[in-house]
Amino acid sequence: MKLDIYDIPIASITREFLDYMHFLQQFDLEIAGEFLVMAAELMQIKVKMLLPPEQGDEEVLGPACKFSSTLSRI
Repeated sequence: MKLDIYDIPIASITREFLDYMHFLQQFDLEIAGEFLVMAAELMQIKVKMLLPPEQGDEEVLGPACKFSSTLSRI
Protein backbone atom coordinates (compact mmCIF):
# COMPACT_ATOMS: atom_id res chain seq x y z
CA MET A 1 0.00 0.00 0.00
CA LYS A 2 1.36 3.39 -0.98
CA LEU A 3 0.87 6.29 1.37
CA ASP A 4 1.65 9.90 0.70
CA ILE A 5 3.85 11.29 3.48
CA TYR A 6 1.70 14.43 3.57
CA ASP A 7 -1.49 12.43 4.20
CA ILE A 8 -0.38 10.75 7.43
CA PRO A 9 -2.78 11.75 10.24
CA ILE A 10 -0.16 12.55 12.90
CA ALA A 11 -2.72 13.82 15.42
CA SER A 12 -4.80 10.63 15.34
CA ILE A 13 -1.71 8.39 15.46
CA THR A 14 -0.40 10.35 18.44
CA ARG A 15 -3.79 10.12 20.16
CA GLU A 16 -3.89 6.34 19.61
CA PHE A 17 -0.35 5.99 20.97
CA LEU A 18 -1.15 8.03 24.09
CA ASP A 19 -4.37 6.08 24.66
CA TYR A 20 -2.40 2.85 24.45
CA MET A 21 0.23 4.16 26.88
CA HIS A 22 -2.51 5.11 29.38
CA PHE A 23 -4.00 1.64 28.93
CA LEU A 24 -0.63 0.00 29.73
CA GLN A 25 -0.18 2.11 32.85
CA GLN A 26 -3.23 0.39 34.35
CA PHE A 27 -1.31 -2.88 34.56
CA ASP A 28 1.57 -3.79 36.83
CA LEU A 29 3.86 -5.42 34.30
CA GLU A 30 6.33 -6.58 36.96
CA ILE A 31 3.65 -8.70 38.64
CA ALA A 32 2.54 -10.05 35.27
CA GLY A 33 6.14 -11.00 34.46
CA GLU A 34 6.55 -12.77 37.81
CA PHE A 35 3.34 -14.69 37.14
CA LEU A 36 4.62 -15.83 33.73
CA VAL A 37 7.91 -16.99 35.26
CA MET A 38 6.00 -18.93 37.93
CA ALA A 39 3.75 -20.54 35.32
CA ALA A 40 6.75 -21.54 33.21
CA GLU A 41 8.51 -23.08 36.22
CA LEU A 42 5.37 -25.05 37.12
CA MET A 43 5.11 -26.36 33.55
CA GLN A 44 8.78 -27.37 33.61
CA ILE A 45 8.28 -29.29 36.88
CA LYS A 46 5.18 -31.00 35.46
CA VAL A 47 7.05 -32.03 32.29
CA LYS A 48 9.92 -33.45 34.33
CA MET A 49 7.41 -35.43 36.40
CA LEU A 50 5.68 -36.84 33.31
CA LEU A 51 8.75 -37.75 31.27
CA PRO A 52 10.99 -40.68 32.17
CA PRO A 53 14.18 -39.49 33.88
CA GLU A 54 17.28 -39.23 31.73
CA GLN A 55 20.70 -40.27 32.91
CA GLY A 56 22.42 -37.44 34.78
CA ASP A 57 19.13 -35.53 35.08
CA GLU A 58 18.52 -33.86 38.42
CA GLU A 59 15.85 -35.32 40.65
CA VAL A 60 12.28 -34.17 39.96
CA LEU A 61 11.90 -32.91 43.52
CA GLY A 62 14.90 -30.61 43.11
CA PRO A 63 13.08 -28.00 40.99
CA ALA A 64 9.88 -28.50 42.98
CA CYS A 65 11.66 -27.80 46.27
CA LYS A 66 13.39 -24.78 44.75
CA PHE A 67 10.07 -23.49 43.46
CA SER A 68 8.31 -23.97 46.82
CA SER A 69 11.07 -22.07 48.59
CA THR A 70 10.67 -19.25 46.06
CA LEU A 71 6.93 -19.16 46.76
CA SER A 72 7.45 -19.10 50.52
CA ARG A 73 9.57 -15.94 50.17
CA ILE A 74 6.74 -14.13 48.38
